[in-house]
Amino acid sequence: MTSFFSVVHARNFGGVFGFLSHCVFARYIFTFLPLLIIGILIYVVIVYKLSFSKTLSLTSILSGAVGNIYDRISYGYVIDFLDIYYRDYHWPAFNVADIAITFGICLWLYAEIFQTKKQKAQGVKGKQC
Repeated sequence: MTSFFSVVHARNFGGVFGFLSHCVFARYIFTFLPLLIIGILIYVVIVYKLSFSKTLSLTSILSGAVGNIYDRISYGYVIDFLDIYYRDYHWPAFNVADIAITFGICLWLYAEIFQTKKQKAQGVKGKQC
């Protein structure tokens, strides 16, 4: 049986999967855009009364963004170190901050889909009574 996981050291100068890594302005785009997103997320979490699952999802996205922006400001790139592969297929390397962002997005989608269905079902039941 072969391994499917290894720890590597990859420097990501771009966005997700190295998007725009060869662009001259990528460093500025991927430094200032996450700072803007962090500010918006903090505002939304503080001001709006969201459900627990949506608050958890936004704080997870926020923590991942802070982790990645820390790397980008400190080193000029994001350090990705988790490598998952199967035979010759390699998923692009990623880090814990990427896991937090992905978890937050998935949780937000789950909450949005199922809480909306639940609210609609309760709204319909309320109108029928």
